[in-house]
Amino acid sequence: MEKIRLSTVIMAHPRRAVGARLLQERHPELRARVVYDPRPEGPPATLPTARLAWGAVEEEATHHLVLQDDVELCEGFTQLVYEAIASGPDAPLSLFANWASRSGQMVRLAALSGASWSPVLDPYVPTQALILPAQLARRFADQSAALPDSMPDNQAMSAFLAREMATTYVCCPNLVEHAAEDSLLWHDIMFGVRHSVLFPHLDPPIEIAFSTSVVGSRSVPHFESLAGFAVVFSQDTIAGGPASSVAAHEVLGTCGLSNTEIMVEFRSVLERNPHVEPAELGFGYPFIFQLWLTSFILGAVLAQVVGESSVEALDRALRRPWALHALDTLPAGTLRRFVPAERLPSVSGPLSQLCIDSLRAGFVAPTRWPGLRNISELTEAT
Repeated sequence: MEKIRLSTVIMAHPRRAVGARLLQERHPELRARVVYDPRPEGPPATLPTARLAWGAVEEEATHHLVLQDDVELCEGFTQLVYEAIASGPDAPLSLFANWASRSGQMVRLAALSGASWSPVLDPYVPTQALILPAQLARRFADQSAALPDSMPDNQAMSAFLAREMATTYVCCPNLVEHAAEDSLLWHDIMFGVRHSVLFPHLDPPIEIAFSTSVVGSRSVPHFESLAGFAVVFSQDTIAGGPASSVAAHEVLGTCGLSNTEIMVEFRSVLERNPHVEPAELGFGYPFIFQLWLTSFILGAVLAQVVGESSVEALDRALRRPWALHALDTLPAGTLRRFVPAERLPSVSGPLSQLCIDSLRAGFVAPTRWPGLRNISELTEAT
């Protein structure tokens, strides 16, 4: 691989100038330049600033990194970025995935299986911190000139990369956190807290070591909190390929579990978690059941990824450096639209053990229901 030469830009709104400068000053080794919204008094939009940011590639750069002005970078960020580029796929690389997204679920699967990379499965590309090969960055800047300024930059980027047949990958762990600031686009009001699925702020810290491994699944269970139910989502690995989703309980039925057996499995996990009581939590069994479905099927998909469903294999998965931290963010991500940010830890905390126990049950379930061994193929895109 040729020597990596990285150029970096922070895209910012003038109202966030102080934060952008602080980000610039905290990481002088990045030599980041700040690009401001060219029409700050106009309707809130990200694409005009993104267009400038992606076009500001240094002449000799091999890769271009664009950071948004409301991100927090992990300890040792710059060195880790170079290591990520060197070890990651030769493709667009995102350093962030939302804890409530499909891509976030893929990062959880990567953490549990020991992979460093997972494909983006959302209808947008996470652009909070994104790296593109230099020529690809310049092409996006040029081609986005034909798009309406009102188009969100993450959707414009997704459409562009689909035309380029380029799949975006997210690193595990994420190297960037989304700061809890008011959104200029009201996203904090519409979607709640938009934290990283797996940001390395553990104490004591765990050393980050990237490998070339990519998680070997294109299907994940996902709690669609906007709709209020769990699905199994699948997408072709080629960017922009056909996608499908099937209700999670229907997938279990296709795998051979009767309605009675599904309820027995659910109640078994509830019995092991007597603290998960709707009267105390403020959330009823319909929500808890959908969270159980998500976690149970995540366990079954993980068993397919690692190629076995033994208790020993499960213990190895849960002992991986980032596994439990990734699972800890699952219940909070599902609740972020319904619980105030300051109460999320206390409300979601009691649900973390239920998610772990549900994943454990799903991981070993293929020994009883062999249909679960090929669960990803049951939602194959057509």
